[in-house]
Amino acid sequence: MRLRYSTELDQINAKVLQMATLVRDHLDLAAQALMDRDGDKARRVIADDQKVDALEDEILDKCVLMLARQNPVASDLRDVVTTIRLSSELERMGDISRHIAEAAHRAAPESAIPDQATDVIDKMQRRAQEVAQQMFEMFRERSTDIAHDIIGGDDVMDGYHRKSYEIINSPQWHGTTQDVVNLVLLARYFERFGDHCVSLAKRLIYIVSGFDPNRLPDQDREDD
Repeated sequence: MRLRYSTELDQINAKVLQMATLVRDHLDLAAQALMDRDGDKARRVIADDQKVDALEDEILDKCVLMLARQNPVASDLRDVVTTIRLSSELERMGDISRHIAEAAHRAAPESAIPDQATDVIDKMQRRAQEVAQQMFEMFRERSTDIAHDIIGGDDVMDGYHRKSYEIINSPQWHGTTQDVVNLVLLARYFERFGDHCVSLAKRLIYIVSGFDPNRLPDQDREDD
């Protein structure tokens, strides 16, 4: 029985890694479409988003079946329920990549990025690609070290996000209303992508170690 459970969980973990790979690749392609003003690349991301959705459905079905057929102990239940949450988080990240691609597609062959914000958006998309690669490696290696690196590096993306608002509020800003909308949305998409990576990292730590990073000792004392 335990062997069957382990085999089924390994199969589900392989699907999670497949989903993480797709999310990473879609983010890369969406970022390229945005920076290169490439409508064809943007359309590919938009069309392929259904593959991420299908994988989420498949993972959910496998998890529900495993819970129904097995008699999971507490740690097993923790792993399966958290895996369901992982797939939901990855699906949202896939949606973010689609939103970035849609912004690029609407503007193509012009740029969706206001001229004054090219540098900060370039930094945000590069950072998002770096974190997406870290996220993929974290799942591939089941590495809590990489997970902690992702969590510790979140301030970088947050700093870029704040910079985007500073640009809009600067006396030197001369963008149109559409420029404001584009910058606010694009900066938010990349910042949220980074936030989801942090959430995934915390869930991976919980699965591997049983420790919930959201429940720090100081927090527990305050709650008491």
